[in-house]
Amino acid sequence: SFPSLSPTSDPSSLPTDSIRPSLSESDSPSIRPSLIPTESSAAPSLTPSMQPSQVPSDSPSLAPTSEPKCPEQLLKVATLESEKPLIIRYDVVSYHGDMAAEFGGLLCVSLEYTGAAGWIGLAFSEATRNPQFGRKEAIIGIPRVSATIAVSPESAGLGQQNYVLEGGPAFFNPGKYEIPPGGLDGFSGPSLTMLSGIDKQTLINGTVSSMNTYLDPNDSVADFMSTKLSFAKYLRESGEIEINPYEKTLLMYAVASLDNGGEYDGNPEWKYIYLNLLDITLDTKQSWLDRKRTRLHND
Repeated sequence: SFPSLSPTSDPSSLPTDSIRPSLSESDSPSIRPSLIPTESSAAPSLTPSMQPSQVPSDSPSLAPTSEPKCPEQLLKVATLESEKPLIIRYDVVSYHGDMAAEFGGLLCVSLEYTGAAGWIGLAFSEATRNPQFGRKEAIIGIPRVSATIAVSPESAGLGQQNYVLEGGPAFFNPGKYEIPPGGLDGFSGPSLTMLSGIDKQTLINGTVSSMNTYLDPNDSVADFMSTKLSFAKYLRESGEIEINPYEKTLLMYAVASLDNGGEYDGNPEWKYIYLNLLDITLDTKQSWLDRKRTRLHND
């Protein structure tokens, strides 16, 4: 049997609601379509009118102004590795109505590694018999690498975006990757060949960063590196593994550490756990099953 980790409370921060791309060295966001702009309101008329005014009302609107977002603090946390600390902070935001039928909700994640990493990733898989070598739908971030330019996969490797290709594939960081069983010639890390198409790059507020962290416990100073991958992902997306937060979810993770005596392991082993993302109750599970039946009936 596989271990199941129970969440504990531990506050953390998720990226802000802004989704504007950043070109800084340490923070490389993924791309997501912006919200549809609204028309600017007309100036108020000084004369009475029987027609509805376009001036915004001071009364709150009953219609939702935007889709639900991840909380500022992720209160669920599980330890994935203890020797070189690697933890996952997470939460689930459930949608309602039509959005629930289409997307289910949001999985909000912050994967945090105490150390320097060449890349860091989280993946989903349905290969329960041998997850390490099965097909993976991975989300991988590469610190200090910018994103969103078209490159030629034949002549450029990751981090070498000098060969711009007109109309070529866009590079997303963090981004989604489809890793086939056994990897690509044994390699199961980020590769332009395995980078998912632009229509699959739907991460929300994705960032990857690496920074120096300074602590002062008991008047002693500790200086170490930390690497963090943060993103939000829809629970249900067309052509992808569906995430049911009320059932055990197979989560895979990998870190290409730069801390092994200066040697870089660019192809680390993917490890895995089973995690209950939400506490299950009879009512919540039944509600999820009802929405799933409705969606299947509509399809």
